[in-house]
Amino acid sequence: MKALFKPTSYRQGTVFAVGATFVWKLISFINALLLAAYFGATYKTDIYFYLLVIMSFGSVFTQQLNNAVLIPEAMFLQARQPQQAQRFLTMWLYIYVLIGILVVLAGGFFPVKLWDLFSRFETPELTQQHTLLILGFGWFSLQLIAIYLQSIAEMYKYFSTAWLGTLNAFLPLCCLLLFGKQLGLASMLYGFIAANVIQIVVLLGLCKVKLNWDFKFCWTYLPVRTRQNMLAHQSLTLLGLINSWLPLYLMSGLNAGVISALNYCKQLTDSTVEIFSARVSNVAKIALTENAATANWEDFDHTFLRCIQFLAFLLAPLTLFSCYFAPYIVEMFFQRGQFSAQAAHETVLFLRPMLIWVLLSIPGYLQGSAIPAHRKIKENFPYALAAGIFFTITALWFIPHCGAFSYPYLCIAVQVVGYGLNAFLFKKHLPFISYAKQFWNLLSVTLKAGLALLPAVGVSLLLPANCWIQILVCGTVFVAVYATLIYMSNDGKKLIQFCLDSFF
Repeated sequence: MKALFKPTSYRQGTVFAVGATFVWKLISFINALLLAAYFGATYKTDIYFYLLVIMSFGSVFTQQLNNAVLIPEAMFLQARQPQQAQRFLTMWLYIYVLIGILVVLAGGFFPVKLWDLFSRFETPELTQQHTLLILGFGWFSLQLIAIYLQSIAEMYKYFSTAWLGTLNAFLPLCCLLLFGKQLGLASMLYGFIAANVIQIVVLLGLCKVKLNWDFKFCWTYLPVRTRQNMLAHQSLTLLGLINSWLPLYLMSGLNAGVISALNYCKQLTDSTVEIFSARVSNVAKIALTENAATANWEDFDHTFLRCIQFLAFLLAPLTLFSCYFAPYIVEMFFQRGQFSAQAAHETVLFLRPMLIWVLLSIPGYLQGSAIPAHRKIKENFPYALAAGIFFTITALWFIPHCGAFSYPYLCIAVQVVGYGLNAFLFKKHLPFISYAKQFWNLLSVTLKAGLALLPAVGVSLLLPANCWIQILVCGTVFVAVYATLIYMSNDGKKLIQFCLDSFF
C-alpha cells in the first residue's frame, strides 16, 4: 500500500500504467465472458452495454479536459507558483463535485425520460431496467471525481496509483459472482460504484497527506489562451462523443443483439487500445509537455517517434494475427452458454475491421498527445472539426443504408482523413515533428508482421478447424517467424534494445 504514495520516474510510470491497465482489462475481459455466458446478446444486454458506453462518454469528456487543458495548465503554474497550481486544481475538484450532484439528481428523478432522449429503445424496455438506469447516473458522477483525482496523482508522478483502476474490474466481478443471480446486470453497477468510492477516498488521502492540500475553495481565473484552448478542445471532444453516440443511437433501433455484438468486439479491441496506445500516449504526454515547456524540440520529436515505433512493434503482430484468426478467437472466448452462433458471427463482422483501425490509430494517439503538449489546441480546432463533420455526415447516411457493420469502416475512413488534415497542421505549427517518418515506422513493422503471418496461414490450412489447435499452433509459428524477422532486420537490434530500455 505504501508504494501507492511514492513518486516514480516516467519509465516506472509507464510500467505501472501498462501493467495496471493490463490487469484491469484482463479482469474486464473475464467479466465480458461471464456476461456473454450468463445473459447472451438480448435487448437487456443491449441496454446495459448502451448505458455503459454512454456513461463512459462523460468520463472521456472529463479525461480529455483534464489531460489536454487542466493538467498542462497546472503544470505550467506548478513551475512558477506551486500554491496557485494547488488552488487551481482544488477549484476544479469542487466544480466536478457540483456537476456530479446535478447529474445524480436529474438521473434519480427522470431516469427513463432522459434515456428516451438518447436512445431508440422502447419505453417499456427502459422502464423494466429502471434500477439499472438510476445506478448508471450514480456511477457516472463518481467517475468524474475519481478520474480527475487520478489525473492529479499522475501530474505529481504518483503513477503507481494506476493500480487503483483495477478495482473497476475486480469489484464488479465479485458482485457479479456473489449477487448476479439475485440482482442480474445491476450487480455489475454496484461493483463499479464501490470501486469509484474507494478510489476517491484513497486519492483524497494522497492529496491531504502527501501533497498537503487544505481543500479551501478559491476562484482562479484561467488565462485567455487557456480558455480558448479549453473551448476549442472540449468542443472537439463533444463532437467526437456525439460521433461515438450517433452510430449507437442508430443501431439501438435495429435488431436486438447488435449493440451487444459490437460491445463484445470492443472488449477485445478496446483492451488493446487502453493497455497500450492510450496508456503509453498519456504518460508520453507528460514528457512531451516538459519538453515543450523547456523548448527542447529535438527530444520532443525523438520521444514522439520512438513511442510510435514501440507501439507498432507490439500491436502490428497482435492485430494482424487476430484479424485473420478472428472467427477462432471469438469462438474460443465467447461462444458458450447463451451466446449463439449468430452473435458470434456478428461479433466477427465488427472485429476484423476494428482491429485494422487499432493498428492504424497508433500515430493518432501520439498526435493527440503532441498537440496539447505544445498547447496548439486552438490551432487544431478547424482541422479536427472538419474530420468530425465528415464522420457525422457519412454515419447518418451509411449506417441506415449499409447497416450496423459499416461502422468500423467509417472509423478507418475518418482516421485516414484526419491524418491528411493533420499533415497541414503539423507542417505549420509543429514543424520539428518528422511527420512522414511516423507512418514509415508503422509501415515497416507492419510489413514484417504481414510476412510472418503467411507461414501461419499456410499451417492453418493443414490443421483441423478447432479453435484451440488453430490459435496455439499457428500462434507459435507466427511469433517465431516474426521474432526472427525483427531480429534479422537492420533496425531489429535497436528496436529490441529500445523495448528493453522502455522509451524514457
